[in-house]
Amino acid sequence: MQMQQIVAFPTFMKGCLGVVACLVLPLLYAAPPVPFEISYNASYDNFEAEASRYLRYDAETSTYWLQAEISLDLLGQTLASVIEESQVRWDADHPVPLIYQYRQEGLNTRSRSLVFDHLTHTANF
Repeated sequence: MQMQQIVAFPTFMKGCLGVVACLVLPLLYAAPPVPFEISYNASYDNFEAEASRYLRYDAETSTYWLQAEISLDLLGQTLASVIEESQVRWDADHPVPLIYQYRQEGLNTRSRSLVFDHLTHTANF
């Protein structure tokens, strides 16, 4: 009878558990986001574009504000601009959305907003 060597199950499981721990544990606990601010500028011929994004924390209300803004100018006149804002509360290990707003101005003007009501499990558009 010929014997075959098989990798010991406990050794194999130790390796798998390590991989699973590295992949799953970060999903079970997420740290609150770190505030930041960044901006970009670009130009080509008579076109200019500006974009910015920031995340700020308001300690008084324990909420985070995320804003993204972009504008496109031609010969110094704004053709279009878009501003998106979100307000979230960090609850234990995940974000809880509170408000989302979208504003577009320039060639086309429109705005949208969502307000989340977690007591009634609804979002008002």
